[in-house]
Amino acid sequence: MRRPRLLALPVTTLALLALPAVAAADAVVPDDQIVQGSACVGLDCVDNESFGFDTLRLKENNTQIGFDDTSSTPGFPANDWHLIANDSSSGGRNVFKLEDTTAGQVPFAVMAGAGTNALFVGATGNTGLGTDSPASKLDVRGTARASESLLQGADPAKATGATAADGQALLAGLRTLPLTTQRYTSDAGNLLHLWPTAHDFTAAFGLGADDGTIAPGDMAGVALAAVQELDARVSALPGGTPGAAGAKGDTGAKGDAGATGAQGEVGAAGAAGAAGTTASTAVLLKRVKALEHANERLTTRLTVLRRSGKRTTARASARVKVVERRSSARYRKLASRVAALERLAEDAAK
Repeated sequence: MRRPRLLALPVTTLALLALPAVAAADAVVPDDQIVQGSACVGLDCVDNESFGFDTLRLKENNTQIGFDDTSSTPGFPANDWHLIANDSSSGGRNVFKLEDTTAGQVPFAVMAGAGTNALFVGATGNTGLGTDSPASKLDVRGTARASESLLQGADPAKATGATAADGQALLAGLRTLPLTTQRYTSDAGNLLHLWPTAHDFTAAFGLGADDGTIAPGDMAGVALAAVQELDARVSALPGGTPGAAGAKGDTGAKGDAGATGAQGEVGAAGAAGAAGTTASTAVLLKRVKALEHANERLTTRLTVLRRSGKRTTARASARVKVVERRSSARYRKLASRVAALERLAEDAAK
């Protein structure tokens, strides 16, 4: 029986034939995978990849790790998350961010170029912004800004050793406390500020620690205590004596003349006097003529004033009324005396 003839093939060809065919579908391995080396995942991984110290490398133009929680039982958390390196859109940001995929929010992001210790959490849980040695729960090295309220605790349940403030001592310390205007060296805006140094503040009032900081509550407390002390001192001052009267001011401008009052009623005629001597009669007759003459002058003045149309002011009207009253009174007096003289003449003729 003839043996089959064997073809002589190159060793390389035989090796290629021995390789398994490349699978078109994804490889599913229902067991643990252990890689004793480095792994590169991504479209741009190459043969003989130089890993350096990388244990796992993602390499392509859109790198991110997705956490897809498939929990469906009620009560179990099922939120999905992504760790994303850089935005995927053209013109996007160079940023490393943690994305809440379910809510579509980014609660944490770090921009490329962020300084060393831009955010640092120490072993004690203290957080530093700009420092790797935070001395408190939040230690900020630089300027901090609050767009709304900046609150400081003032709950007596969280404090001990409450003691009433000594207003006199605080006021005395405040009187000599140095206050200066200064600029912070780290302030890019080079803004001017007014404050006491932490060292001077602690030395004056014994408040806080001499570590270059002042608690805002301490500064407010000193100011309030000083105001209370000043108010108490002012309230205790005795009432002073009234001051001397000031110099008399200049006389004000003359006011407008008031309206003229109504004319009074005519008085009753007086009783006739006793009959005099003949000499008295002559004197009386002489005075009668003088009164008649005066009455004529008054009547003439009254006529002139009534005819004049130029003086229509309140003063002219008042003068007219005065003249009328005087003329009337003198006329009544004259008539009374004339009647008395006539009676005397009749008695003398008898």
